[in-house]
Amino acid sequence: MYTKGEQCSARVSHDDWGHTHQCERRAVVEQDGKAYCKVHDPEYIKTKDAERTAKWDKEWAEKGAYQELQNTAVRACKSINPNNPLAVAQSITDFYEALKAMLKDQNSALARDKGRKALAKVDSPSAL
Repeated sequence: MYTKGEQCSARVSHDDWGHTHQCERRAVVEQDGKAYCKVHDPEYIKTKDAERTAKWDKEWAEKGAYQELQNTAVRACKSINPNNPLAVAQSITDFYEALKAMLKDQNSALARDKGRKALAKVDSPSAL
């Protein structure tokens, strides 16, 4: 039975050789007949592990989605110009600017020229 002021019953490592000693903190909770400090409370540890796992799962899901987006973009660039997919990727900004200009003024010769220049970069047969 836990009594107030009792020492934590957890064993903690104190060197690289695997030697352990009893935790020196005061116990604040009892679990399964053993006294634990806040840090070594099994329920606290489970909660922290669950939070950490959820955080890591979220990060890995975001990284996976970003990687899939990159893979899709690379496949698209390769399908447009298999000989020089890098030219396609580098001309995306030019396409965007040309389309923006064309939307503003559909009769703009400047917008058409920008679009043609962007297409010329993509259609160029030069290899990497």
